[in-house]
Amino acid sequence: MGEPSATVATARHGKPLTGGDAERMEQAPSFAFETPAGVLYANELMRGRLWVSLCVLFSLGGMGAALVFEGPGEAAARAAFVGSAFMLVVSLVGVRRLAADGSYGSGLAAIFGYACVAASVPLLIFVGWFSPLVLLIGLGGTVFAMGHSTRSVLMMGTTTVAAHASVGLASIVGVLPAGAIASPNLDSAAASLALLAGCEGLIIISFIIGRRLRVHTLLGVEAYGRVIRENARREALLEEAVAELDRVRRVGEPGRYTGLTVGSFELGVVLGRGGMGEVYEATRKGSGEQAAVKVLAVSGAEDDRTVRRFRREIGLAAAVDSPHVVRVIEHSPAGSAILYLAMERLNGESLAQQLRAVRRPPVLEVLEMLDQVGRGVSAAHAKGIVHRDLTPGNIFHHRGEGRPIWKILDFGVSRLAGGRHTLTGAAVVGTPSYMAPEQASGAQVDPRTDLFALGCVAYRCLTGQPAFRGRSIADVLYHVVHDMPTQPSLLADLPPEVDLVLAIALAKNPDDRFGAPEQLADTLRAACHGTIQWGRAERARQLLRTRPWAVPPRS
Repeated sequence: MGEPSATVATARHGKPLTGGDAERMEQAPSFAFETPAGVLYANELMRGRLWVSLCVLFSLGGMGAALVFEGPGEAAARAAFVGSAFMLVVSLVGVRRLAADGSYGSGLAAIFGYACVAASVPLLIFVGWFSPLVLLIGLGGTVFAMGHSTRSVLMMGTTTVAAHASVGLASIVGVLPAGAIASPNLDSAAASLALLAGCEGLIIISFIIGRRLRVHTLLGVEAYGRVIRENARREALLEEAVAELDRVRRVGEPGRYTGLTVGSFELGVVLGRGGMGEVYEATRKGSGEQAAVKVLAVSGAEDDRTVRRFRREIGLAAAVDSPHVVRVIEHSPAGSAILYLAMERLNGESLAQQLRAVRRPPVLEVLEMLDQVGRGVSAAHAKGIVHRDLTPGNIFHHRGEGRPIWKILDFGVSRLAGGRHTLTGAAVVGTPSYMAPEQASGAQVDPRTDLFALGCVAYRCLTGQPAFRGRSIADVLYHVVHDMPTQPSLLADLPPEVDLVLAIALAKNPDDRFGAPEQLADTLRAACHGTIQWGRAERARQLLRTRPWAVPPRS
């Protein structure tokens, strides 16, 4: 009998419904996209279109019957004709508004439903309260109950039963004239009342059936959505594991430089590999101090330019005073044949390793990590350093003698990859899934580039999936530059305010992002508790109107 108001809010807002009283009209952003709930809404919209089209035919039939049959009198025939004409007008308006999809709202749905009830009263008087109209009313009740909130269904059901029962009682006690087209010929008033009670029971049952169908349909659609999300999660984790395979292979084995001495450190086995070199276990001669030494791979054609940049950037990195940035102990001096960087030896595991073991860490742990990493990012930005490769692999959970602490690796190294020459030759600099659009397109980077990457890290931790995926590096970079990822609250049980925060963090234009890591961390913490500043909420909605969240992947 109309469009489901509660499901409209769900489809636009992106939060799955569970049926029953859980349907609440919320203040939803004006953007819309396909979700399991959105698919259900589209189904209900098509059912509403079919129903109002049938009501057009029923109205024409009622007008024809009022002209052909005599019924209980000329006044009743005129009333039936006027009631049918009124239903025809309302039905035509419904057909037009439903054709416009989202322009049809809960208010118009209620008007259409009550108009049908009002128009049915003179028709019941003319045709009879025990006529095929009872089946039509019951069918309308089922359609209405499948598409509205519990409160609306109760109100519409009560109104419908009251209208039909009033006509039936008035006819039985003789208030209305006899002679309706389909009047039951019963001698006993008790039998007539029993038959009337049966009609009311039929109408009530029709509403109950519609309500149960809605609940079961919602449960089925939500189960389907869970399957889709789980398949997408597994595919994303597989892609992420394949992407990390080259980085972790042969870790713990001797490497190219094992056994050599660089500076004051003797290199041991390989601790890790990346696009810009290898990290070795190292021991300082004399003191036995443990360290991690990163040996940078540089082609001969780039030596002069890279060495100069290396010394400048590493000098800045060593000056960063933050417990959340790995401490630089030593780096290659001028004229060194091997470019290396000796850092404090950390105990623990990277965020990437944790995410492989636990798909979605507890939200409080994620917020604490973002807060500490954000402080490290701010300290480096204050020195003029942009990381450019802030990923879970470069965020480390160090478990030393005191309280565990999060540290950022490779500050001052990733910046070396700027300009026309890179440390990786023709390879893509950085990790594509965590690149900012300006970085992926080769434009100028600044501290806001790291804020985008930090937003990608937050997205990965909170949803269990990387923000940007693709079958190839070029495919991933295209999505980074042009598309938004899937809405976070569709992938995990998150407040809708988190969607708004991440929409700002992942804005394509650097001017639209947060101005500092602390702003992102603080706003996200508040959003996880269901609050967000009105100005930032409006800012996020405006961004999403321009570039909405992507359609969830299907299996």
